[in-house]
Parts: sequence; structure tokens; C-alpha cells
Amino acid sequence: FLEGKDYFDFGLGRSIRPFYSRRIGLAPDRSTIPIIAGARLLGKTGNTTLGGMSIQTTNHDSILSTNYTVLSWKQDILQQSNVVLFGVGKIEPNRQNVVYGADFLYSTSNIFGDKNLSFGGALAQSYTSDADEKTGLAHRLFLNYPNDLIDFSAIWDRAENSFNPETGFLRRTNYQMYNADLRIKPRPKFLPWIQIMEFKPFDFN
Repeated sequence: FLEGKDYFDFGLGRSIRPFYSRRIGLAPDRSTIPIIAGARLLGKTGNTTLGGMSIQTTNHDSILSTNYTVLSWKQDILQQSNVVLFGVGKIEPNRQNVVYGADFLYSTSNIFGDKNLSFGGALAQSYTSDADEKTGLAHRLFLNYPNDLIDFSAIWDRAENSFNPETGFLRRTNYQMYNADLRIKPRPKFLPWIQIMEFKPFDFN
């Protein structure tokens, strides 16, 4: 499952993963669930990257045969940017859990002449057919300006209590996380023995 995993690495950060391959073929008690068959398609043509995988597991104790499917469509735009649409499904007899969403990245290395800038975000919604709250949302927004004199980054992550990525990984539920970091890093040419200095006016999360 690890080969080609970058095709299914969606932009919600480390704490929110709609797809986590180690969920497949493993029961809650850590016992192994046999896999009947699976298929995977990975490829790129022009500015479009496609990824797809579908795996069927067999019955195991009280766990019914289940289909796991993940699909990803990535389109490169501009020079260093892209947009991604994705869907993840866990389909059991008479029960479904799916996560679908999109992420976006804008990146440039020539803003203000020769400066770097990137920003973007991702939004995902889960649907669980037998849950009291059938749908739930999660998102991530970020801004990164990593340059010599000014180095600034900010992130906002959020997952609702009802967000339920059963084929994924969720570090914790019902949370929001804010993080911002500003560093001032001048290069004092009048002090030849010092290559760079760093001041940190604020860092909060």
C-alpha cells in the first residue's frame, strides 16, 4: 500500500488524513483481515495526475466483507500551483462511510521580485450512513512566507465532532488549532563574522 502513497496525501495536515492505508486489512483488535483482491491505477498525463485504488476484504469474525476505494484527481495550474479533488469510500453491506473534498495550493518563488510565498487549504466532508449526525466537516488553511528578512507562517486546522474518516486517521475530534510564527532574520553585512541573525517577535498556537 505504501508505494504511490503521495497520490493520496491530501492537504489536511498530519492530524487529519482522509486516507490511511494501514486501516485496510486490520481489525480493531489488530488481527489481520484477509484481502480477496485489489487494483491500483497511478499515472500522469500533461498537467493532470490521477490516482485510484480499490481493495476488497473478506469476512472476518463479525466483520463483513468490505470494499475500500480511494480516488484522486490533481490538476497543475500556473507554474507551481495545483488543485485536487478526492474521494475515499468504505462500503459494507447496508452501511457506507465516505469522505470527499478538495484542496488547493498556490505557490510562487518570484513575488516581490525573488521572494517565496505559498498559501492554500483543504476542505473535507464525511458521510456515515448509520450515524446520528451523518455528516461532518474538517478543514485546513495555511499561509507561508519563508524568506530571509521576514519568515512568517500561519495555520488554522479544524475538525467537527461528527467528522468520521474511517479509512483515514484523525489525531483528535472536535478541535480547532491556530498556529502563527514570525521570525525576523537579517544578514548584517557590517558584521562579517555573523552570517544571519534571528529575532522571534511572536509564536503562538
